[in-house]
Amino acid sequence: ELTVNYGRRSGACYLEEYGFVPPNDLDENCLVELVFGLDEKDRFFDDKADVLEQQELDMSASFDLGFGSEADPDMVQFLRLSCLKGADAFLLEPVFSNELWGFMSYPVSEENERAVGNLVLSRCRTALATLRAEEADEPSQGLGPAVISVRQGEIRALQATVSWWTRDLELLNLKQYYQERRLKELNLDKEWSPEDGQTESSFSGGRAPGNVDWS
Repeated sequence: ELTVNYGRRSGACYLEEYGFVPPNDLDENCLVELVFGLDEKDRFFDDKADVLEQQELDMSASFDLGFGSEADPDMVQFLRLSCLKGADAFLLEPVFSNELWGFMSYPVSEENERAVGNLVLSRCRTALATLRAEEADEPSQGLGPAVISVRQGEIRALQATVSWWTRDLELLNLKQYYQERRLKELNLDKEWSPEDGQTESSFSGGRAPGNVDWS
């Protein structure tokens, strides 16, 4: 028996490249492609563009979304950078330039992670509304079964993505963010106790913090 593995692709890709669409009743066959890019109105656009350029990446990228136990790590990394702002913008300073892209592989802050989730949800819900409007107008379009199958698969993929990111937003308080990871790296994630002040150093002269004689 001879079999061919086409890899995991969206229904639209199958139809365009191979002329057929696999059954969309299987979760693994349901994918939808979404494109995300940097916002040119972002005050940090140039800094973020420099980071992507260093990685030889474009200012926008397409990702396949669908069923799965985890979000696409490449997409999340891209979106964390795209959504970086406010108190997290210090990471865009030149001193972090060689490490910043690696930092984006992990949660930066709860605010940043929430912004990423809300962005994905917004894009998915907009795409869902468009597809459902097209589906409602389906009888007048005279579409073939393959095109209808692609649309149904994309709707299922978007619904699954919305469910995943909705759950993820409910668990933000369980994630470990940059500040906490950094404190652990420096061994500063423990509460100070008076016993800790017993260790003498050339700077403290054996005094506990705050126990300084200024006379």
